[in-house]
Amino acid sequence: MTKNKFIYIIIITVFLISVYLIHNFPQSDIKITINNITSKQINGLKIKSNAFNNDIKIKNIAERSKHTMNLIPSKKFDEGNMTMHYFDKNGNKHKIYLLGYFEKSYSGNIDVTVNSIDTNGILSVNVENNVSMSPLSRF
Repeated sequence: MTKNKFIYIIIITVFLISVYLIHNFPQSDIKITINNITSKQINGLKIKSNAFNNDIKIKNIAERSKHTMNLIPSKKFDEGNMTMHYFDKNGNKHKIYLLGYFEKSYSGNIDVTVNSIDTNGILSVNVENNVSMSPLSRF
């Protein structure tokens, strides 16, 4: 009988550890790459989302270069969107949606390509994202 109890304890322990890992192991992270293919430096970009405690200021991106960052939402985050903001030469604020909607368990990549900057400092961009819910978070 003691051998059977030992086997049951091992099975229950493995099950409990598995449940704990499934619910706590997947960590959301979103890799954002901003590719500046223009002949001008880009300044003053910020990423905003209620997933982060503060706005994320993006360092200056030199002409024909890229900047990559890995963002991890705060533990208190549940759901929201993600936008990138900048001001043009006339002081007008512009907003670019990076993610229209995402949740705590989402992860993946966002690729932003800045194709051109007009004389007023308005960016022409393409945003591609491959962000989805982590498969383990569905349990």
